[in-house]
Amino acid sequence: MSDRFFAIALVISLAIHSIIFLRMPFIDFMRRNNAIISVKVAYLKNPPPLPEQKTRRELPDRRKDNSRFINSANINRKEFFDREKRALNPKIPQYLSKPAPLSEPMPVFRKKISVPPLDEGSKINRPSYNSYYELIREKIRHSAYQNYSSSETGEVYIAFVILSDGSLKEVRYIEEKSTPSYYLKDISLRSIKAAAPFPAFPQDLDYPQLSFNVLISFQLEG
Repeated sequence: MSDRFFAIALVISLAIHSIIFLRMPFIDFMRRNNAIISVKVAYLKNPPPLPEQKTRRELPDRRKDNSRFINSANINRKEFFDREKRALNPKIPQYLSKPAPLSEPMPVFRKKISVPPLDEGSKINRPSYNSYYELIREKIRHSAYQNYSSSETGEVYIAFVILSDGSLKEVRYIEEKSTPSYYLKDISLRSIKAAAPFPAFPQDLDYPQLSFNVLISFQLEG
């Protein structure tokens, strides 16, 4: 009796478990995956056009900008780069990029110094004296030319004494006969001192010392 009851209970249990097992979700999923899906393909005679793709933005052709980009072979390189700087930064003023051309060229002056002869021949009427006087004047002129470096012009009258051996004893300028320029007076005195010592007196000039006067003229020639 007990064995029969056990068999009936086992059958009932298996039936219940089978029903529960078949109603689980993954069983239904497996069934759907195994099902055959039919696909219907339809062909269109005039398919719609595809959407247009956005093209990359075109960059401006810099070669067309003739106002900024020019042929560097026809202009100076510095002028080409100056235009580029002003194009990138228009706040740069024109006078900083390149110097403005001068409207008129500045005049060029050349200094001229002369020591003209005075009436010194009347003191001693000898050819040797005149030659000696010309020699010391040329030496003074050469010395003044090296010291003169200004644009002042004028004349300075100088009186000086030379000993027989050619050494300079004293020198001074004559105020009333000279230009009122301290610079030219100082240049004249220093030029005579720099020219000393002078050559010794010739043999026929048998004097212990001789006084001389010279006029130094400072000029500019354009």
